[in-house]
Amino acid sequence: MSLNKTHSAASFLSAFLLALSVPWLAKTVAMRVGGVASAWTVVLAFALGMICCGVLYAEGLVRWVSPRIAGVAHTVLLLGTLALTPPRLPASWAPPSEGDPTFSALRALLTGAGLPLLVLAATVVLLIAWDPARESKSTLRPHAAGWLAGLLLFPFGFEPFVDLVWQPLAWQMLYGVAVLLSLPTFYHAWRHNPRRGCTVEAAAKKYTPTEALLGLALAACPAALLVAITGYLSSIIAPAPLVWVLPLIAYTLSVECALAGPRWWKPQHLRWALPVVLGAMVYGVFEPAALPGAATKAALYLVGLWVCGFVCHGDLFRRAGGEAGSAILRWVLGGGALAGATIAGIGAPRISTWPIEFPMAILACGLFALPGLYPQRWIQRPVIVVGLAGAALMASGMLRSPNEGVKLLARSFYGNVAVVGVEQDRSGSEVLMLLHDGAIRGTQFQEAKNKGIPTTYYGTQSGLGRLLMVRGEPWRMAVLGLGSGTLALYGLPLDFIKFFESDLSLPYIASTQFSYLGSSQASVDIATGDPRRMLGHEPAQSYHLIILDAFSGAAIPPHLLTREAFDLYFSKLRPDGWIAVNNSGEIMDLKPLLGAVAAAFGKEAVYVKSRERSTPGAYESEWVFLGADPGLIRKLPVGLARHLSPPPGFSLWTDGYANWLRVLR
Repeated sequence: MSLNKTHSAASFLSAFLLALSVPWLAKTVAMRVGGVASAWTVVLAFALGMICCGVLYAEGLVRWVSPRIAGVAHTVLLLGTLALTPPRLPASWAPPSEGDPTFSALRALLTGAGLPLLVLAATVVLLIAWDPARESKSTLRPHAAGWLAGLLLFPFGFEPFVDLVWQPLAWQMLYGVAVLLSLPTFYHAWRHNPRRGCTVEAAAKKYTPTEALLGLALAACPAALLVAITGYLSSIIAPAPLVWVLPLIAYTLSVECALAGPRWWKPQHLRWALPVVLGAMVYGVFEPAALPGAATKAALYLVGLWVCGFVCHGDLFRRAGGEAGSAILRWVLGGGALAGATIAGIGAPRISTWPIEFPMAILACGLFALPGLYPQRWIQRPVIVVGLAGAALMASGMLRSPNEGVKLLARSFYGNVAVVGVEQDRSGSEVLMLLHDGAIRGTQFQEAKNKGIPTTYYGTQSGLGRLLMVRGEPWRMAVLGLGSGTLALYGLPLDFIKFFESDLSLPYIASTQFSYLGSSQASVDIATGDPRRMLGHEPAQSYHLIILDAFSGAAIPPHLLTREAFDLYFSKLRPDGWIAVNNSGEIMDLKPLLGAVAAAFGKEAVYVKSRERSTPGAYESEWVFLGADPGLIRKLPVGLARHLSPPPGFSLWTDGYANWLRVLR
């Protein structure tokens, strides 16, 4: 194999492994903290930080160290890091029982994954700097292709087809191959001793401090928009790797298209495309109900992210004078991306109880990107004035929108919570509504005579409501997901109901804003933390019923639906116990998965769908029940419960594999 081919293969594989690590680590963190989308934000900020550190280390070698020494030193580091691969969370790490786990997770990631990611990022930069065909205009292409391939392969190939046990070994073997492929390039640099610092010096002459600050802003805006869009899509679809990587792919493509230069950079087209996209995204943020379906919203925001990223990065590269591979530009792009992701993903949730990062990122993209499309100063000023006027209108909307009928706002690592008072259309009475990441997690009538009516998916005509009313003995029930605590209404004097909730703010909100928990006849307890982890501490065969109602946004977190999770659930059930799963989401239909689970564990599976047209405050719902004793289900009205058969060829989800495409409605 020629030197150019081994160099390209090494660049591709190093970037591939770097990209593969990001969703892999995010999924691991999500499983420890409760399957929330914030896990992706934390890992993305961590990965960008390690990439920036890798760039710093590599540029230091290129500028100040002889290639003979640098090549040997980095080769030794590559071989030494092999013992620390693959990047992983320490097995002993668990999120704190109280408080925000962000910084605890960052420390754990730094311990278990920091050095491998830093070394991979540095390897990519050194391969660029020591490219034997340096005059080639396609220097960035192999590692860009590897990065995109790694992002795509994880949800579509690595996760589905490589068993969880073999995933670390596969990563480690590929890392060894990447090290071997890098050695010829390092040997070539050692032998031919290329000049040091030339790219740094050439690039430094092209940047003034003002231009560097503007470049940082142009790089930060798309990164902030990336974090905001990813969080939003995770809340309306699912906190899953497939949803996480799609915005990152759109962001990466915006960088690559901007690097293509004049072939793609057409200001005459972008001058109308960018305002249209910005306007559509602003409309979608403030009027989400006007956009039909999650697919439409996802398409709009992914296209919007690409357009905004392309304009910002294109302006950044244009101002750099075409030095796409320069050290300073890498610093501006990487540092700006890290700043944008950190501000939007970690900073914004700590300064506002309302998700301001989404509209603010759109606003910032407009203010910094639009002037660059108009090189004439006499046009730039009116554009800036119009942009500032739009910013003022958006700010007024941001101040007004979250306060309309809002009784309480709370925000944490686990999501955005709002308690809103709305007027019931039919009766005119006020209804208190609990929203978690925009999804309704409970309501309650405020009139005293109606406060004890179970509402939403838990009405008396729902499958779960009917089941709880036909039982003939006291039960011990475990409820994964608290919401407003509506299910406590079904508790009888000798019942025991234990709620498991990951969001630490919800127990306080359910106890103070709603009266379901306080008015229950049963003995009620609440455990905070990841529901699956906390349920694991319960005694074996101690529950009659386990209710799976833990939602992150619009979907149940995937780690609560795996073979390992159901193995835990059945171990905590009595022999005649049942599992009830809320399948009322608009995005996912879990019946194929639950049918396969029932067949794998030798259980009966039935589902009950109810319209709830006559019950005030109740919604249409669908509940799936899994258990071994059909006697209880037979107590339901004839024809109400329908048998659920396992679909042919459907694979169970595991902690290492989850195929979301098979359960989309």
